[in-house]
Amino acid sequence: MNLLDAYQAMYCQYPDAVRTSQACEMLDLERHTLCHLIHTQQIFALRVGQGFLIPKSSIIEFLITGRSDFPMPLHSSGKTTDKMVSCRCSNGQTAC
Repeated sequence: MNLLDAYQAMYCQYPDAVRTSQACEMLDLERHTLCHLIHTQQIFALRVGQGFLIPKSSIIEFLITGRSDFPMPLHSSGKTTDKMVSCRCSNGQTAC
């Protein structure tokens, strides 16, 4: 099954970008485990305010291949940076 076929067949009831709680439902994971997958760049996520938006395609790709493509973030100059997205938990760590 290719990614496009999977995208059309899986998780039809979810929007194209999901919040952390929805991603946890989709993957049947605890929040802490999902944050670890985001921090280790196995699932792509965008930080929005205090939370994340995760493309549904990233979750499906993770299920099919074991990881999703994680594009390098761009610096305001247009060059790529080596900064990772991390969950910035309230306990002061960068991962849950």
